Amino acid sequence: MKKASVLMAGAILMLSQALMPATAGWNPDKKKPTTTEEVQETIANFLDQDSGLQKFFDNAYGYAVFPKIYKGAIGIGGAYGSGQVYEKGKFVGDSTLNQLTVGL
Repeated sequence: MKKASVLMAGAILMLSQALMPATAGWNPDKKKPTTTEEVQETIANFLDQDSGLQKFFDNAYGYAVFPKIYKGAIGIGGAYGSGQVYEKGKFVGDSTLNQLTVGL
């Protein structure tokens, strides 16, 4: 049991060192907020794929649209995205999505 714990700790250390260069200099606070044009383009792409979604956008009390979500993983993973929130079809604010995962 102790050997497995040591091996797991070593694997996590190696993975964190491997991912370090990819995250160096990444600062979500410096990222530009999602623009309304990006959101409208994303909604248009959704509707091109399935015109039945128009009913959802027309009747939904609220929804959030994230045009891009960046993610990656090698044992330890993460994801980040920024988007906009709408209430009754009107913009009410910006939103971010963050995720951290561990495991296979």
